[in-house]
Amino acid sequence: MRFYFIRHGITSHNERGIVQSRSDIPLSDMGREQAALAGDRLKNEKISGFYASPLSRARETAEIIAAPHNLPVTIDSSLLEIDAGDLEDKSYLDLIEFRKNKTVPFIDFTYPNGERIIDVFARAQNFLDHVLANHNINDTIAVVSHGAFLRAMFSHLLKVSLEEAYVLLPTMKNTAVSIIDFNLNDTRIIELGSVTHLDTK
Repeated sequence: MRFYFIRHGITSHNERGIVQSRSDIPLSDMGREQAALAGDRLKNEKISGFYASPLSRARETAEIIAAPHNLPVTIDSSLLEIDAGDLEDKSYLDLIEFRKNKTVPFIDFTYPNGERIIDVFARAQNFLDHVLANHNINDTIAVVSHGAFLRAMFSHLLKVSLEEAYVLLPTMKNTAVSIIDFNLNDTRIIELGSVTHLDTK
């Protein structure tokens, strides 16, 4: 099964360096343009199904990419961004400072009044199980989600720690496309965090 994992297009919070988490911040005009460019890149791929987080920035990105395929987008709450709790709507600098002062293993990291990293990992497993149960192993699936969730998914698929997943992708630009070929015996990275479609702008 081939997966196209895509981060949502840019929003005003991204542009201002503000933690979005579960805040339903829509795409900016630039975000819609990025999604259109990603859609143009993927328009000739034989994609069997589209999935997206319920948050509008991911849902709209998926709808724009899916339009040339005439396929609906299935909304799945497993794909939601991590709940950052009290750090939601704070600056990225606040987030970095909070993380810096924590000594627990990354998998046990918990946002204040928010979600544990390990819970995001569990959501990634649940989503993968659902897709495998509902699609043919030769299908190609496009998934539009968020940075923390996608790294948790990569950790699970590639059988690396979450820390290693962040090393693989220390930054993930908006509409970055990652292509992973998955089966129960072998998983191969085709591309990771590619934004070549934005170079055409």
